[in-house]
Amino acid sequence: MIERWSVVPELAAMSAAGPNAEVAYGDGVTFAYGTGALVVIVDAGDRPDGSAVDNVNALVLREPLPTEATRWMSAMNKGEQPLLGFVRTAGGCLALGELYQARSVYRGMDPFTGDEGALAFAELTWGDRLPPDLLDEVRPTPELPVPGSTGWPTCRGTRPGRCGRS
Repeated sequence: MIERWSVVPELAAMSAAGPNAEVAYGDGVTFAYGTGALVVIVDAGDRPDGSAVDNVNALVLREPLPTEATRWMSAMNKGEQPLLGFVRTAGGCLALGELYQARSVYRGMDPFTGDEGALAFAELTWGDRLPPDLLDEVRPTPELPVPGSTGWPTCRGTRPGRCGRS
């Protein structure tokens, strides 16, 4: 068993699904489904419109998602297999541990069979809060340019209300 918060090679993370696991790739997310588990690996980074770690104890999956993801998430909900989460970082895959499906949104339902449509959104949670240093690693804060003196008004020697005007 892979310990929570440990960093492992991506192959080790995917092998947690079991032997001969099926693999599907989406935008910023990889799924591996096998006899041992459903493994979800999201890319590190802040993607408000994509799949990513959302906060200290949740990650979100947003469409577009592989079609297999709908089938695997439904099967995982009905079976006894764990859902294991990882975040792909520069140093390997950070293990989040077992995830729990907090909520899901599916696109429609087949009126003839009653089958759910494609998975559009899922919020997956885990118990312990992600430590701040690891949160910074999986959701790095982008460096914003520091405004220089160019383009900023100078107010020396002017009357109030006239700052920045020629």
